[in-house]
Amino acid sequence: MYIDQLFPEVVGDKAPLKLLLLDAAASFGMAAQEAQTLIQLLPSPLIDSPGFLDTSTGLWRYEFGEPFILDDQLTFGTHMFLPVNELLLATGALARWVPVKKRAAYLAALNHPSKHPTALSEMMPVCRLPFTLTVDYEVSGYGPGNKTVDWALQAGGRLILLDVKSRTTDFIQQARNAAQNGELPAPQHNHNLMFKGLEDKFKAADPAVQLQGAWITTHITQNIVEIKKAFAALDSDKVHFAIFGDWQSDVSLLVRRELDRQVLLGLFNVTQSQRFFFQP
Repeated sequence: MYIDQLFPEVVGDKAPLKLLLLDAAASFGMAAQEAQTLIQLLPSPLIDSPGFLDTSTGLWRYEFGEPFILDDQLTFGTHMFLPVNELLLATGALARWVPVKKRAAYLAALNHPSKHPTALSEMMPVCRLPFTLTVDYEVSGYGPGNKTVDWALQAGGRLILLDVKSRTTDFIQQARNAAQNGELPAPQHNHNLMFKGLEDKFKAADPAVQLQGAWITTHITQNIVEIKKAFAALDSDKVHFAIFGDWQSDVSLLVRRELDRQVLLGLFNVTQSQRFFFQP
């Protein structure tokens, strides 16, 4: 395990990922047979990953992924040592919301070490959805050409289109700066990169009928002034909102219309916070 070479001092115990997932499912009150059925969805080599108790956080983690390559050097990070509970949440969301005919492509990405964190993030927005919703995954026809949008949700008589973006560019640049300078400098951002390619996902739409936007996960907090400026520069007929979030139940939400804020918070069962932004 990489963790034994990099941070052996944080390893308190070890166990196979499959066993850890069963234990996590039991802690959530899931029946043993239901948990077994869920875990059987996960392919090898992912399901064969080793796990360890991270004594610095008290979390059970599993090791699966690839290091970033910065200036020909390997850079290791928490994207390779992920909490077991998050994989369980993602697998539960997959089983509930992704149609069987669309699971193979998703599982292939989840089972690819370099694509694994991004594939996980696609399940973040839907892990708390009400079970009564009508939801589809990887839908086409709402943007130019053959482009697809990650999620389409029918809620309150309105269609909600959501594309998920996992952004690592600013984290990689931050790590490169730290490696070159020997210390961790203040974050440097190109906030426009947070929304790169988003406008191309959608056609113009009336938000009262079809609300469109993104769920964005990023490793570094964003300058609230600059991120609002970058959001405002997007085509307002195509991008109506942006949610910055992860697996936790609080998000930082940008909206064109204030009346959509509570709708989105209620839909995704999250609360508003400023955790993903900082005030310069």
